[in-house]
Amino acid sequence: MACSDSPSWKLVAKAALLVFCSVLAFLSYSHHNRALRKQDMNVSLDMDYTTHIKDCVPHYALLLQEKNRAMEAHREPDSTFSLMAAYKYEDYSVVTTQAMGVFGRKVFCRYFYVISSPSNTEIGPAVESFVFPEYAVYCCTRDKARFMSVTENANDSVVEYVRIVDRRFRRPKYSLSLCLSPMYGSERKWLLLAELVEHNKLQGVEYFYLYVKDMDDYTNELITNYVRSGLAEVVLFHRDKDRLGKLWQLVFLQHFSFTRNDSQDWCELFRNNSGFRDCLQRSRRHSKYVIIQDLNERILPTDNMTVRELVRGTMESDSTIAMVSFPSLEFMMTLDPPLEYRGNRTLDIYLPTLAFHKNKITETTPKYAIDPTKVLIMWDQSVSVFLPGYREHHFTPEEVIMRHYSGIATEEIPDLALLNDTAYPAELMSILYSKVEKTLNQVIKGRGNCPRAFQPTLQLTTYHQRSSFLKTTCFYAMIRFQIVALFVLASYPVAAQILGYGYPNYGAPYYPMLAIVPAPVQPVGPVTGAETGANVGLAGGSPIASTLNEKASHS
Repeated sequence: MACSDSPSWKLVAKAALLVFCSVLAFLSYSHHNRALRKQDMNVSLDMDYTTHIKDCVPHYALLLQEKNRAMEAHREPDSTFSLMAAYKYEDYSVVTTQAMGVFGRKVFCRYFYVISSPSNTEIGPAVESFVFPEYAVYCCTRDKARFMSVTENANDSVVEYVRIVDRRFRRPKYSLSLCLSPMYGSERKWLLLAELVEHNKLQGVEYFYLYVKDMDDYTNELITNYVRSGLAEVVLFHRDKDRLGKLWQLVFLQHFSFTRNDSQDWCELFRNNSGFRDCLQRSRRHSKYVIIQDLNERILPTDNMTVRELVRGTMESDSTIAMVSFPSLEFMMTLDPPLEYRGNRTLDIYLPTLAFHKNKITETTPKYAIDPTKVLIMWDQSVSVFLPGYREHHFTPEEVIMRHYSGIATEEIPDLALLNDTAYPAELMSILYSKVEKTLNQVIKGRGNCPRAFQPTLQLTTYHQRSSFLKTTCFYAMIRFQIVALFVLASYPVAAQILGYGYPNYGAPYYPMLAIVPAPVQPVGPVTGAETGANVGLAGGSPIASTLNEKASHS
């Protein structure tokens, strides 16, 4: 007489088949994934790639012409070679650097599928190129490459690499963004930064590219908040590649030439230069239009429209326009930026758009917005070289004004007769004030009003270069671990039953894997209510228990 409550052999067989199929599927997936990567690598390594950028860069002739023209007058002090980023487009790639003293030098672009220590999987051959414009190296594209490097010789050991940023978007992610020149020095920047971000958000700016060498603690809190909210991305410089603060701005310029070597002359020559060498490549295909400006500048149309509406309307009305410039007026800031945030008292005294209205009558250096896909080389106040067929457009003061806030001591203020009193529009001032106050209250005041001592920029550039690779690797490892864990937990009850241990007691206070006990001895005679409740998990006298008793008595 067979035991009526023993599990059906068909159920056990199906469960075993399910477990077998699960294991087979998991192993097949892992093997296929490894084989696919190996196949991709074999295809990449066997392809006949070009070895010089003249065969892949569409505007190579123009690039070479401008390089030869600029070489005669170009001088700059040397610095150690360091990479910033690599950007991939349809036909070519661009690697940006932090190196000075390598202008026009022949270099080789190197490509890697994976980066490991001690061996790197390189996709050859190396591509010959040169450093031009300043701090940029044009390269060809490798389909399977994930990392790039630049070396002086084709066979040099690679000591530094950067992950490739894919910029092959069909349409830009953002309509209007802003490239902010590098922040450096010990001056407090948090109030200017908070006002700049909130002002430009009101003007239709959707995204910010921030470059930082030095920052105080408050500024660090603000930038962290902007990055976490998806409003901005930040590029931090290597601390060991130190140089005079203003020279960091040169890292992002698209073109310059000079003959002076003295450091003070350098600082004077480039004191107004903006940090946009890397940002031209970073924003290309990522933003339709991008504004180029400094931390102490606020662009404000005179008509009832936003900056985004003005820029987009002008450039879309004439497809040959690649740059628009904003006339600038200089406003006098007679107070140094505050050290601490004390709520409304700080804003009422120091907020630039609220507190400083006196401006010079004469215009100062303008700034501009560009379409990054139509520009080859940028200068600090304008575009140096357009791609063929494009031009610039200059707005008038009747259309738009850029308010440039300059720090000046009270005793140095010029004759009041030479100054105007131009207030920030009242209808926007209240909105801007409340938004700046809200941001500072959430980010700074919530953590206390005692800022730590001045903090130089953290040495995070190398970490950011490698972090996405590490995150990707750890992500897949975590997913596979979870799959294995779920498989073990799901298959354990069936395996335990097949091995004769019975179903585990999941009601035990310990982890189920440790709760394996031998199956209880089955009764020979009729099943009582108490026995049914103990073995089946049902209360004695239940309808199911009665049915089991009847079947046992008939047998």
